[in-house]
Amino acid sequence: MWAAFKQHKWKILLMLGSLPLLLELSLRFFQPAALDYERNLKLLHVYHPEYLVGLEPHADYYIRHNQGLWEGHFTTNSLGYRGSREPVENVPQIGCLGDSLVMGFGVSDEDTFCNLLNGIKINGTTYQTQNLGVDAFGTRGYYYRLKEATERLPDLRIVLFFPSPNDFVIPESLRQRGILPDDEVDRNREQNPESFRQFKYSFQLTRYSVLLHSGRLAVAKLNVRRRTIWSDIWRDLYQIGLYNPEDGPVLYPQIPVERRGLFPYLREAFYNPPPRPDCNASTGNGEQYVGCPDPIPHNVTCLPNETTLSDLEPLPEYTRAYYDRMIAAARSANVRLVMVMMPVQNETLYCEMNGQYSPFFDFSRRAGAYFKRQNVPVLDMR
Repeated sequence: MWAAFKQHKWKILLMLGSLPLLLELSLRFFQPAALDYERNLKLLHVYHPEYLVGLEPHADYYIRHNQGLWEGHFTTNSLGYRGSREPVENVPQIGCLGDSLVMGFGVSDEDTFCNLLNGIKINGTTYQTQNLGVDAFGTRGYYYRLKEATERLPDLRIVLFFPSPNDFVIPESLRQRGILPDDEVDRNREQNPESFRQFKYSFQLTRYSVLLHSGRLAVAKLNVRRRTIWSDIWRDLYQIGLYNPEDGPVLYPQIPVERRGLFPYLREAFYNPPPRPDCNASTGNGEQYVGCPDPIPHNVTCLPNETTLSDLEPLPEYTRAYYDRMIAAARSANVRLVMVMMPVQNETLYCEMNGQYSPFFDFSRRAGAYFKRQNVPVLDMR
């Protein structure tokens, strides 16, 4: 056998070497539907040396989710701003800064918030909007994107900043699955400069190679699936009573004492009665809902009232540092920075519809309080 290998080793090595190329060509030719969606999203993005990931200039894609969740046009202008017209000289502009929410992930260009705001008149002045949002941004990305915009757009007058809960907080259930807040990820990268180079090479290779991209997606999904399974196992053991960590009520706030134990667990596992929403719920200001609000899912925690602001933790030092840089960059460019508090997360909306408060919105109140102390206007959209 060894003799046969030595005799044909070059042919064998050639076949093994050509296998990745054949797989690459096959994936490009057949374009599997499940992978095509991920590829289009990947090609929309480009590497950036400062904020790591931006949007490709002059992009023009029609994105269709492989499971039919959404579809629509995704275009960018010459500056890589999603759904925005080319900047018009001497026309004052409003920038919309944020992550996937502001970028408009899940909707077509014409339905993005920033596009709907285009042409707004404020005190008789008509403004053009530029969408600065990029998905997966954290506070570090906001700062560098804002700084770049003040240099690119001489007529930029106002920037509406929409922070995201994933910037500096994350539900404990997601943390157990290995998902970290964006600011924590960026802080870890800054502590290990080599990780920036690794990210660059990884991003570039997976952008140009369908095979490497599909392999990376498969590994990532398997890791998430593995962590999810173990997280669900520990949660079930906690509900049954076989796992009792000291911080259990913090880790599993959606499992109160009355739901713990073997019999409550078996009842919930094998008998799931139809939800009966409280159609008489009040909005909290004396008015009644028109219609019946959706019931609050068992994994969503709501409170009867807002948490006292003084009881909330201060912002992480890393987040505050980049907020200070954002404020300084805006002021040095004579741009008015406005922070917007908007309850758009599912957890918040479920509670709001039932006249309650979601502690998930605490992130926005913490950020808003900090900006107010820095004399930055805060727009509360609740």
